[in-house]
Amino acid sequence: MNLVIILLFIIIILFICIFYLRNSYDRRMDSLSKGYDEHIISSSTNLNGKITDISKAFCQISGYSKDELIGQNHNIIRHPDMDSEIYSGMWKTIKNDKVWHGEIKNLKKDGGYYWVKAHIYSQYDKNNKKIGYTSIREDITAQKDLEILKSNLELAIQRRVTELNTTNLYLDTIFEAYPDILIVTSGDKIEKVNSKFLNFTKFDSLDDFKEVYKCICDQFENIEGYLQPHIDNNLTWIEYVELHPKDMHKALIIKDDLEYIFSVQSKKMLLDEEVKYIAILTEITNLERLATVDKLTSLYNRRKLDSVLENCSSDGLVDNLCLMMLDIDNFKIVNDKYGHDVGDKVLKSIANSIKENTRDTDIAGRWGGEEFLVICKDTSLEEAKNISNRILNSVRESDFAEIGKQTVSIGLSCLTTDESIVELLKRSDIKLYEAKNSGKDCLKY
Repeated sequence: MNLVIILLFIIIILFICIFYLRNSYDRRMDSLSKGYDEHIISSSTNLNGKITDISKAFCQISGYSKDELIGQNHNIIRHPDMDSEIYSGMWKTIKNDKVWHGEIKNLKKDGGYYWVKAHIYSQYDKNNKKIGYTSIREDITAQKDLEILKSNLELAIQRRVTELNTTNLYLDTIFEAYPDILIVTSGDKIEKVNSKFLNFTKFDSLDDFKEVYKCICDQFENIEGYLQPHIDNNLTWIEYVELHPKDMHKALIIKDDLEYIFSVQSKKMLLDEEVKYIAILTEITNLERLATVDKLTSLYNRRKLDSVLENCSSDGLVDNLCLMMLDIDNFKIVNDKYGHDVGDKVLKSIANSIKENTRDTDIAGRWGGEEFLVICKDTSLEEAKNISNRILNSVRESDFAEIGKQTVSIGLSCLTTDESIVELLKRSDIKLYEAKNSGKDCLKY
């Protein structure tokens, strides 16, 4: 009797387990089915090519709704660019009960297109009777567009190279007509330049230039954010530019105490079975100035300051970094009483005091309104205090034509261990408010 009860108990437990396993399996299958429908581009047709079923993913990529596609012939999405022979081969393959693989360009409802890698196979009912075809597709539009773009670019470059190879005279004509500096180099040796190069470097010939410099990169300033004269990993500067085509490369050259900023591009090509590079240096000094300099004060603008702070944060290599936040005291009264024209003159004058009392390595800019920020790298607290006090005294001792005397308040903070740039900036701002609340015309740190 006990044995019977035990067996019944075991049977009941087994039924419960089977029930739960079946429910779990059904839920899992429902989840897989939903995922398939939403993420797999699939369709089924009858033997004549009329659509009998499609997935949500198919509708999403084609732009059609399910109701618009069911019952339609599959050629509703056939793109006119596709060769008829591809479809003839496809039908021949699947009618012979073989799986067809290929890449197809399809037509969207809105007239656009998309590329898919398709796998089409026969579909059978439970009696093993062939009832249609099913296609599983993978979206390869981005890949195909990139291939086409790359192919077009390669053709364009090859076409240009072929043209350049026709005659040296034609090459000279292009060089002299080009509005930017052009340099042909083998990587470590300059072989040809245009007159724009000679005009800028102020040499009569390339030979004269090479007597003084080995490379144009010898004139590059070694400043963060610009192309460096010497690259690690045994790369020449031109090879580095070529290997990083998506980056924005800028070079800074100082001539006659004036800064010139160039965007630098490189094109690799094969001339006379030798690898050559064409370097294009486009002067962007004015554009760079407009993008990074505050028009009124001629200091750096907020965008430039944000960029410098972001670089400080991302490279993680900044030691002894100090930030000075400056604010003009009672500036609203100046604007209200004397007008914005006078206010602008005050801003310019104080900006000049900041420039005159900071170092070449310091980065000073207009943070916003009447606020300024000075970024001091490799600077101790004592050094930063000295700079701040020089600015305070300079402003305090200046005579402002329309208003007489004017002062500023400064909040100073230096980076501590494990502190972020954002936290440092916030501390500087807090110190500035302390200076404001302590009678103004002072430094708090």
